[in-house]
Amino acid sequence: MGTGSPTLVLESGAGEGAEEWKGIIADLAQFTQVVAYSRSGHGQSSAASGPGSPQASVAELHELLGTLGTTGPIVLVGHSWGGLLARLYVSTYPSEVAGLVLVDGTHEAQFARWAPLNPAFKIIDSIRAIVPKLPPMARGDYEQILAVQNAQQVSGMKALPASLPVAVITALKPCAPQREFTCRDPRALAIWRGLHDEWFAQATNGIRIVSAKTEHYVMNDQPGLILQAARFVLEQTRLTKR
Repeated sequence: MGTGSPTLVLESGAGEGAEEWKGIIADLAQFTQVVAYSRSGHGQSSAASGPGSPQASVAELHELLGTLGTTGPIVLVGHSWGGLLARLYVSTYPSEVAGLVLVDGTHEAQFARWAPLNPAFKIIDSIRAIVPKLPPMARGDYEQILAVQNAQQVSGMKALPASLPVAVITALKPCAPQREFTCRDPRALAIWRGLHDEWFAQATNGIRIVSAKTEHYVMNDQPGLILQAARFVLEQTRLTKR
């Protein structure tokens, strides 16, 4: 939807497809061309032919953009698990990414940072127990999340380039009702904010947005924050080209 450059590419969270962005995509398209898609096995996309992994998801997106003729420059907008995939995409194809918007993004070490808050509660074991009960399109994502959180790293992930225009959005409103495995209590939210601060600290050209008025799905609670972030990053990429 929309026209212009660079193209905004929307990367959805775990178990989500392109529909996650339906309430905001038309507004984003006022700024430039926007691509929303569903990863393999999500939305109306067919299942992957091989085992899923963050690296496979990044390769699939690269192939998709090539098929669309949108090889760059792009600005990636990643929500939650999609934020981790977006950072990995930057690491894998740095010359094709002009900017990055992280919307309450997943950090590969978040479970390890939360664990000392309640040593008796085993976060990974708790999520592993609910994976079989999840909808089919979410199971693969959560299996990957468990693998990443157990390793506390992602193969191929590098620090964000300092000069890359970046917007980092953090949601600090506790979930209602509280779900213990998300660790959204005040102490955990402080750690969550700190993890996101680490990304922002790497940037020399960025904007930091923190809100206590939105839960994890920022596009539902405060979509204007995403519009603000995307517009900032787009403007910075266009200034760089002048």
